[in-house]
Amino acid sequence: ASAIVFGEENAEKEIRVTVEYRVEGSSATFFRDAPPLRFKINSSPVTITLDTVEKITSGQEIEFSLTVTSNSPTPLNDLVIKAEYPSGFDFSDSVPISVAGDDTWRIAELKPEEKKTITIRGQVNGKTTEKRLFKFTVGVANERDPYVLSSVFTTKTHDCLLYTSPS
Repeated sequence: ASAIVFGEENAEKEIRVTVEYRVEGSSATFFRDAPPLRFKINSSPVTITLDTVEKITSGQEIEFSLTVTSNSPTPLNDLVIKAEYPSGFDFSDSVPISVAGDDTWRIAELKPEEKKTITIRGQVNGKTTEKRLFKFTVGVANERDPYVLSSVFTTKTHDCLLYTSPS
């Protein structure tokens, strides 16, 4: 038997197997747990690259170009991209339009080596000079809720230094 396991790059996983068997001439059922198989995922089936600024002034518009690229030898279906914004970020718009709220996008199919780009615009506001953390996660959609991740493939974070204008 063979299996393909997807997950976040460098994530450590474990597979547990239980064997059920019967001995000839007996109606008893026996169980045996095999030692767990531990392994590390070498690469994620997708990668994320970000094109944006490192510094911004409070009240200024910021734009993110988020590119999702396939590393998989087979097409990937029903991918979900989730964004987590820092406090003070006001979402303006995105291309393509988000499918749920202002933080969720869906890719129906991503073929091998194919790239899809999402552009997000918004304004960052704040009263103190500080770092603001943006987080983007790509994974497979949950069967019950197509806008929730059931498995994470990769995550990308971006620190943006927010400056305040002198009053």
